[in-house]
Amino acid sequence: MLSADSKNCYLDAVADADHNRTQPALAKLESLLMDKSVTVGIDKSTINNAPPIFSKAVEHGVKIWRDALPDSPYILAADNSNKRPTVLVKFVKTIDNEGGDLQGMIEAEHEFRWTGNTHTNILNSTMYIVTKTEGRYLTENEVAEVTAHELGHLLGLTDAPTPKGLMGPFVAGEPRLAPATNELEAVNEFRTMVRDEIAKIETSAVNH
Repeated sequence: MLSADSKNCYLDAVADADHNRTQPALAKLESLLMDKSVTVGIDKSTINNAPPIFSKAVEHGVKIWRDALPDSPYILAADNSNKRPTVLVKFVKTIDNEGGDLQGMIEAEHEFRWTGNTHTNILNSTMYIVTKTEGRYLTENEVAEVTAHELGHLLGLTDAPTPKGLMGPFVAGEPRLAPATNELEAVNEFRTMVRDEIAKIETSAVNH
């Protein structure tokens, strides 16, 4: 259920910790946990010709994870904020992809910084949602599903092969509006594992 990128980042952090590289290890682990609020906002210039319910649909997609995950990092960006949201949602006509047609896609960049005794991580992400399917605009629930699916990737989940839960392929007219039990378990287990490793590193640093 977990993506290779998330697993590799975790393993890199553990390797850093094993070699007493405490600050880079913590920067990577905290990026996986997304311990700071992750704001989600819409690029309003891409929504001009889309149905007005699309804004509400993105809010719904954020709420799916907030309802399912007690420590969900996702919050809606303030409409009057001049700051770029952590996740900028863009509505587009198509997504260029060699693997076939996509209804949504997310691109994320994690930047890690550290010194001898400090560390930080910065996330910048852009989500693309194709406005139409089968010649019609997506419904509110369909947009909500695509939003929640892409946010699931940031939590560490990979695509599922069957249309079940949030991480399966998009099926027009059959929106799924909650993570499957195994998806939620995978996210919670991964986040617990990351927290445990952070606690282990911090305890070791204090003792030394």
